[in-house]
This record gives sequence, structure tokens and C-alpha cells, in this order.
Amino acid sequence: MDLKTEKDIAWITDVLKANLSYAKKTREGKACFSEISELMNDLIDNLKDMPVDGDEFTKSARWVFLSTSLMPMSFGIYVDFLAGNTPVCFMQLRMIIESMVLYYEADQEHRDQSFFYDKLMVSEKIRSMGNVKLSKVISAIDPDAAKLWHKCSQWMHAPSLAGKLVKNVAEHGVPTWGLAIPMEYTYVDRTQLLELGKEISKLREILKRLLEKWN
Repeated sequence: MDLKTEKDIAWITDVLKANLSYAKKTREGKACFSEISELMNDLIDNLKDMPVDGDEFTKSARWVFLSTSLMPMSFGIYVDFLAGNTPVCFMQLRMIIESMVLYYEADQEHRDQSFFYDKLMVSEKIRSMGNVKLSKVISAIDPDAAKLWHKCSQWMHAPSLAGKLVKNVAEHGVPTWGLAIPMEYTYVDRTQLLELGKEISKLREILKRLLEKWN
């Protein structure tokens, strides 16, 4: 495949359009696509009060998280969903949770620092010195976030991802992501899309809860 050719671009575009149509016509597609769209809307709503001043922006890990973590990851989920790339959607969910928790902890624990990166590095140093695992940090800040993080991790590590593929093939058939990317969805992908929609819904609840007390 040569992405320099218009033919390849047209093929990718056709797949994206087909999966958008699938999202509009099926229950699982609608549910999942709706949650993805709402996650992006949540981001936009929370960016309305973003400071214009650069020093104020970089002082708060909150704003940096929203603009450099949540924004690219949520839009990435949107694109990967349309491409049929379900595993990567879950991986990006996992990354959002990690970034959210670590940035939140940095702001809450190191208010004396005036640069978000310094806050993150101090937190990292303290965790390293105490040999504190990331999972413990996430659990302490939000137990629901920890549960979701662990579930999304099953889509990231080779053994568990392979297990999901084997189980899906045995119960339903080969999923879209087990064939090629991009690829059009079929009924075989129904279970994973329902799962993705539910997990994004949980993330939105956690994000709302954390942002309300994030200052």
C-alpha cells in the first residue's frame, strides 16, 4: 500500500464512511458513537475557561491534561472507532486515565510549584523513592478509575489481547481488528463495541467527578 496514491486515500475514506453508517444504523454502533461524541463535547465544555495567559496555562496541570492528553486521545478514539481499530480505542482510554490521575495528583500535592512539568517530576520522584506502583496511585485517587484502567489494560498486553481474540473467534467469529485496519464493522464486532461504549461512559463519569474537585 502506498499512501501517496489517491486510490489508497479513497479506500480509507470509504471504510470510515461505511463505519459511520454502521454507527447510525445499529444499536451497538449508536451507543458507542454517542459516548465518543459526548466525551469530545465534555472536553470542549471544560476548555471554555482555559486561561489565555501562557504562564497561567502552564502553571496548572489541569489545563495541560485537557489540551495535550484528553484532546488528542478523545479525538483519536473517534478516528480509530471509524477505522475499526477497537483495541487502540481501549489503549487510548487507558492513557487518558493515567494522565488524568497523574496530572490531578501533581496539582493537588505540589501547589508550591509554578510549572506543571515540575509538579509531575516531583510526584514521579516521590513515587520512585517509595516504590509506589501506578495502580496504587490510581486506586487512591479514584477506585472506579483503577477498575477501568485495569480493564482497558487487557487490551494492551499481548497475552490478554490474544485471549480476547481467541475468545471472540470461538464465540462469534473473527472481529474486524483481527483481519485488517481499516476494516468495515460487521455483527461480529457487536460485543466489543457495546463494551467500548460502556467503558467510555464510565470514563466520562469519573472525569466529571474529578474535574469538579480539581483546582
